Amino acid sequence: MTTHTDNAALAGALVPVAAVAPVTFTIPRAATLDVLLAGEIDFGNARAVLDQVRRAIRRRRPAVVHVDLAEVTYADSSALRMLAAVAAVAMEEVGASFAVRNAGPVVNRVIDLAGRSAELGRAD
Repeated sequence: MTTHTDNAALAGALVPVAAVAPVTFTIPRAATLDVLLAGEIDFGNARAVLDQVRRAIRRRRPAVVHVDLAEVTYADSSALRMLAAVAAVAMEEVGASFAVRNAGPVVNRVIDLAGRSAELGRAD
């Protein structure tokens, strides 16, 4: 299993830590990309998070993409748009299956209020 936490290995460039939520990529098998998001994901950092995850998916071209939200403490509508964009890249560009995992009560409420449970393939 390979784990990348500084994002440079997959992203190709460092993004200032203050600008993004911590993102960890774990590749347990060659065909699966697990993305662990942590902290707050909102208007201020959702685009940078999306850029990092999108680059990882395009480089690795996995068959399965899981986004784990267990450590996300806050998410707004920008976070949901980011997750929808990640799902689109995974499914439409590389043909991968996509699922959101371990969303906590705060994130689940935002997902439910937006009516995006099915779109995000939530698998809690």
